[in-house]
Amino acid sequence: MITLIAYRPNGADYCMGCKMDSSESEHEVSFHYNTQEAGAKLATYHFADYEQRNDRAVYDWEITILYKGEESEEMAGYVERDAKADTKNLIAEYEKSLTKIKHERQQKDHDFTRARELRQLKELQSKHPEA
Repeated sequence: MITLIAYRPNGADYCMGCKMDSSESEHEVSFHYNTQEAGAKLATYHFADYEQRNDRAVYDWEITILYKGEESEEMAGYVERDAKADTKNLIAEYEKSLTKIKHERQQKDHDFTRARELRQLKELQSKHPEA
């Protein structure tokens, strides 16, 4: 049995003595029967750290990996290995969705600008039909 103990401490972001943001601590424990399951869960913590990397009030997860109730560097290595590919896939999907959203926003902005320009052109043409 592999146990993952995940903890994220309280966080706070201060700027010039003013508190800008804060986060509450979190604690989770999960149990897994193999390194693939444990790696998939560990990947979600790595992804959460990646996703919130620019949020100064949120600290990274601190993960402890236990095998049969005791810390094991060897088992931690196996779990980390299995988590690596899952983490890369989660990040790739996240970046892909961000790119898609960005492209959709740019398209909407372009369409809005184009519609506004056409309205302005029609207004000018109606005011100056000789041109």
